[in-house]
Amino acid sequence: DRAATDPWADEPWVDKQFGLMKSHYVDHGVGVIVGEYGAYAKPGFPGTEPYVRDWARTVTGAIRRNGLVPMWWDTGALVDRRTGAPKDPELIEAIVGAAR
Repeated sequence: DRAATDPWADEPWVDKQFGLMKSHYVDHGVGVIVGEYGAYAKPGFPGTEPYVRDWARTVTGAIRRNGLVPMWWDTGALVDRRTGAPKDPELIEAIVGAAR
């Protein structure tokens, strides 16, 4: 129910913001790297993982659709920094899939 939600930072807002970056920079030949963006499920809130993946897909997809380059901020929850092994393969797929 759209009336029961706050539209700030919803999908249309996200698309608009990255569209503004495109029109101000990318369309004028200036490359843009969107760095240090990310979201992670919090241990005290079980069941939030699907929402984090949806957020990652939405934001990463909007970044790429507007010709910007995404650079996910990993706090160590995505990839084991010692072994390189994925810790959250579903989130990795959500990010990579949206960036393609």
